[in-house]
Amino acid sequence: MTENRQNQLAKLQALEKRGIQGGSKTSFRDLVVCNVGVPIKEHFPKLKVNGVVQKDADGNDARSQQSDGFTYTFSQFGTANKVMAVLPTKYNLDLLTAYKLSGLGYQMRQANMLYLDENVKLTVY
Repeated sequence: MTENRQNQLAKLQALEKRGIQGGSKTSFRDLVVCNVGVPIKEHFPKLKVNGVVQKDADGNDARSQQSDGFTYTFSQFGTANKVMAVLPTKYNLDLLTAYKLSGLGYQMRQANMLYLDENVKLTVY
């Protein structure tokens, strides 16, 4: 095997050990959002093995049996984008109150939505 081929093989093996990654997460800081009264839902994370999301018998993403927090839905000021955030505890948020939200997550431009699920912090604006 040539040296170039061995390097390529080593990179592929390292990638396999790391697991297949989806999109990379983006850091969002101090998003100004408003609680518009969407009901809070319990969040159950996707099951992953070596970074790969597992599927159930129907081909849907398999979910954990244990909750890791609660999903809150807000509206972002200035854009009216839907902002979903997973927080570890249940908070009693005031309706139509402005909050600052920070964390890691994804922006889905086609859906006009942000989804934050890692290191999420919420404070009153």
